[in-house]
Amino acid sequence: MTTVQQVITLMEQLAPRSYAESWDNVGLMVGDRNAVVTGVLTTLDVTEEAISYAIEHDCNLIVSHHPLIFKGLKQLSCDTAQGRMINQLIQHNIAVYSAHTNLDIAPGGLNDMLANQLGLIDIKGFVKTGEDALYKVTTFVPESSADAVRHAMGAAGAGKIGNYEYCSFSIHGEGRFIASPQQVLEFNKTGQIATQYVDFDGIASMDGRFNPNQSVAAIEGIYSPDGRVFGKMAHSERCGADISKNIPGNLEMPIFTSGVKYFK
Repeated sequence: MTTVQQVITLMEQLAPRSYAESWDNVGLMVGDRNAVVTGVLTTLDVTEEAISYAIEHDCNLIVSHHPLIFKGLKQLSCDTAQGRMINQLIQHNIAVYSAHTNLDIAPGGLNDMLANQLGLIDIKGFVKTGEDALYKVTTFVPESSADAVRHAMGAAGAGKIGNYEYCSFSIHGEGRFIASPQQVLEFNKTGQIATQYVDFDGIASMDGRFNPNQSVAAIEGIYSPDGRVFGKMAHSERCGADISKNIPGNLEMPIFTSGVKYFK
């Protein structure tokens, strides 16, 4: 069964909340993120008509483009249209999730869709709207655990590059250590302190999330290394608040402007 949070996770893979403009309000506006979804209604604006339609068609999740709550609420009563809508949503256990400017500028989002519909070419963003941090997560594990650790890191979300998943780089080497006195017998049944040698794999993978702790937890679920590291490796600029646009040479201006009027 699909929950509201699972739908939110999918939406934010497409259009992360961090993409939104600073003045915007995106995310879960109303409702229980743990509720099981019975139906999803998509709409430009959350209106009384949209809520009535959701109730009639047993949709307990509304995904809107424009935020239901935009500015801070000073009161919530049925004296206002917004108050009545929120009250009705709560009474019928309907959640509302809004994706606004983050969906506008996301790759494949509304800006790109409109540009494609208008037949524009050489589409490029020219206003920097933010940066995405890219982390490199590195660990060293015994060779016997390497495949399991690589798979666990990929399952946790590391190693996503374009259309590829579970990407990583490994290098084989020899690990050396001298056990502490209390652990000598574990490695050396004679009780003599000696250098131990173990075949190790060094594994590195990329994680584009703001906090790569999920990847680290996945590593520890398979093997608990004494040393691991993750650090910010690079930045990828995001551009997309506006797009540069070239009109194809064979497209006549009246045809183009009529298309603009249509989409406006």
